[in-house]
Amino acid sequence: MKEVIIGLFNGLFGIALGYCISHYLAVKREKRKRLYEEKKKHKEDAERESKEFRNNFLQPLNTKQLVINQQTGELEEIEKRISEISNCAFACFLKGSQVLMSNGTSKSIEDIVTGDIVKTIQMDLENFDSCKVHDVTCSIVDSYVLINKKLKLTASEMLCTSKGFTRVSELSILDSIFKSDRSFEKIDCIEHISERADVYNLIIGVESFFVNNYLVGGMLGKNGIIQHR
Repeated sequence: MKEVIIGLFNGLFGIALGYCISHYLAVKREKRKRLYEEKKKHKEDAERESKEFRNNFLQPLNTKQLVINQQTGELEEIEKRISEISNCAFACFLKGSQVLMSNGTSKSIEDIVTGDIVKTIQMDLENFDSCKVHDVTCSIVDSYVLINKKLKLTASEMLCTSKGFTRVSELSILDSIFKSDRSFEKIDCIEHISERADVYNLIIGVESFFVNNYLVGGMLGKNGIIQHR
């Protein structure tokens, strides 16, 4: 009788154990499937947002729009705004440059993907903000500029200085550049390097962001031109 009970118990235990294992594997498969679907949806949403951003924001103005704006006296300002955006699109940072993310961590610019959230700062240079990356561009240049032995970028990029946002090609040793700790660092070394390099940039509208803890990019003021208060 005892052996029968033990056998019955072992049988029930085996059935229960098999059910538990089966249920665990089913839950694990469902979780893996759900994560895959969420990741796929996130990627599709990011690609759609990137496409919409390019179509609605980066596309050049057509002739009809320019004529209408010329009649209202706004042609010059709009052309300047598009020119500034175009210039920013060709300004880039070398591979390995560290972008400050919204959560306070840093990420190599070549590893950033559409949908990532980077840290920005409002025009008062006091209150931090965040902005979604719409796209990441990549190209090759024949030369770049090295500032203070820390920041490698193209001469067309803009940095926030004590005088306002200034193009790298116009910087001098007398300038100071704004950092993520809200301090200004004096420029003591500007080197022009003639060397081919992979460069990247982030398309996030006209917001600025931090690269190697320096504020780069530019902000649009009320008159439509890049400025700094």
